[in-house]
Amino acid sequence: KLLKKRDPIFSEKERVSIVASVSCVKKAFIAKGSGMIDFLDEIKKEEPDFFVVNKDGDSKSKRDLCSKMKIKYIVLERKPLPNLPKRSTTELISIIKNY
Repeated sequence: KLLKKRDPIFSEKERVSIVASVSCVKKAFIAKGSGMIDFLDEIKKEEPDFFVVNKDGDSKSKRDLCSKMKIKYIVLERKPLPNLPKRSTTELISIIKNY
């Protein structure tokens, strides 16, 4: 909520479940901190090989941290499959409210 300036659409429990259901994800959890680098304790403990964010979550501080810790930093684009419209959460909320 602090980062997006709005209430989340999915609860923490739902988000962890969605991420954990991806076959290549070994472990999913909610970080205990707050702010852009709210995962520092967890990343030190887990020592991941990869750190994946979407364009919205990309930041110099995350890149620098991963570089320092020798973690491969990957930024994914939000790209729909062919013939599907591009959607944002804000747009979906607007559609639902106007329905």
